[in-house]
Amino acid sequence: MAASHLAAWREREALRANRPRQWIARDTALVELATRLPSTLDELRRIDALPAGLLKRSGKDILAAVAASASQDSDCMPPRRPDENQKTLLKVMQRRVAECAADLGLAAETLASRRDLSAVITGEGRDSKILSGWRRRLIGEQLLALL
Repeated sequence: MAASHLAAWREREALRANRPRQWIARDTALVELATRLPSTLDELRRIDALPAGLLKRSGKDILAAVAASASQDSDCMPPRRPDENQKTLLKVMQRRVAECAADLGLAAETLASRRDLSAVITGEGRDSKILSGWRRRLIGEQLLALL
């Protein structure tokens, strides 16, 4: 159970930071965490597979994921990977954003980042910046129509 909570934490962090999962924490580190089940920062520091920077940034979050696994009986699943339709839709949306941004003389990321678009596609971005204010008028309505 701890491994699934830790994997879910890593997936959220990877999405938030827009980085590959392995850059957040290696699989070997998650396995060691799930095996040793640390409950304090001192116990975390004894795990060689965890870099000091990760412990400083996310030590408390890692401990919370381990603790949550002990207190829950339900299955915790990491976010699903996008399916082929979602990947295709993301590419179409990125092209639409790039075209709009070029017309306005802006960088595409100013209008909508890949993470913003992915969140809208999965339904997690209903309060996204691209769905409000000037971005909604410029590109948000067009993106919603694609959904």
